[in-house]
Amino acid sequence: MKKLILILLVATLITGITLSSCAAPTPAPTPTPSPSPAPAPSPSPKEPKILKMAWSFPPKGAITPGWYWFGEELEKRTNGAYKIDFYGGGALYKSAQVVDALKSGISDLGFINPMSFQNQFPLSTVAQIPSTSHPDKIEGYMASYETALEMFKKYPEMRDEWKDFEFFLWHPMPSNHPLTNKKITKPDELKGMKLQAESYDGDIVKEIGATAVHVVPPELYLSMERNVVQGAVSVGWNHVDALKLYEVGKYMIDNVDFMHGVSTIMINRNSWNSLPPDIQKLMKDMAPEIVRRSSIAFLESNDRGKANIRDRGGDAVVVTPAEQKLWQTYLSKVDGLWLEEMKSLGVTKAPQVLEDFKKILASKL
Repeated sequence: MKKLILILLVATLITGITLSSCAAPTPAPTPTPSPSPAPAPSPSPKEPKILKMAWSFPPKGAITPGWYWFGEELEKRTNGAYKIDFYGGGALYKSAQVVDALKSGISDLGFINPMSFQNQFPLSTVAQIPSTSHPDKIEGYMASYETALEMFKKYPEMRDEWKDFEFFLWHPMPSNHPLTNKKITKPDELKGMKLQAESYDGDIVKEIGATAVHVVPPELYLSMERNVVQGAVSVGWNHVDALKLYEVGKYMIDNVDFMHGVSTIMINRNSWNSLPPDIQKLMKDMAPEIVRRSSIAFLESNDRGKANIRDRGGDAVVVTPAEQKLWQTYLSKVDGLWLEEMKSLGVTKAPQVLEDFKKILASKL
């Protein structure tokens, strides 16, 4: 009996050992996963460099298409790194304040008409008198632009006038023509009339025997409507279009040129120096195309002015060569008036500058 019990115990022990050796091992506990690190924050987009450009006339003037193209193109070519904010209509300062405002950095780029500040930019006004006018066609605008650039290279006296700024852009503008309610072909027919006239245009009006009245173009519509003046000589076809002067004036002489404007765009010296050389070059390289685009816009505005005046029974008057000579008798006197003014300002190079400007311009036309 004892043997039987011993045999059963041994058999049970062997079976237990066999079963335990065949059982799967107990798996190791799964480690708790470490939390994933938080993603690095995306870098903030770099803010573009903003340049402010300002002028005093309406935001959408005839000359501005080239300027807006320049702003869009600068932003595009720099992948948004540089941008121009435009402030037209005197939003930052009035026209009489532009020189000081631009010096102080109220805007980075600004429009300056040299004739409005003749004491500060005397030689630069050579491009605005009747004898240096250019034909109203794209070739004429570009020829005048290129002439001015050559003159600035040749004459340090002209460059020095703008030493407080970086000289960026020189843009010729349309010539002024006589605008009246009655058809005029000869200068003597203006005698006794009151005419809007600015600067040397006023001297010519007085020489003819009319009365020169200071009226800024935006106020001319009401002045003509109320018969304060019976016409104007310091406006062009672009003013007829933009200011709707075709509603108060019926005739403009198309081939008699009084003075004409010049748009200069200057850049604040500190603003310019803050720009890297490649951006400075990019901006300067775009200047001719700015002038070309704005010149085309001027020509389109001129055409609209002529069409509107004709639609209302008026006309773009073309005087005969003999009649042109009569006008030229008076207009040619502006050269002498300009030279006298330069002499009073102590500008000794004026005669040479006037002669050279005429010669260079003629060679390009």
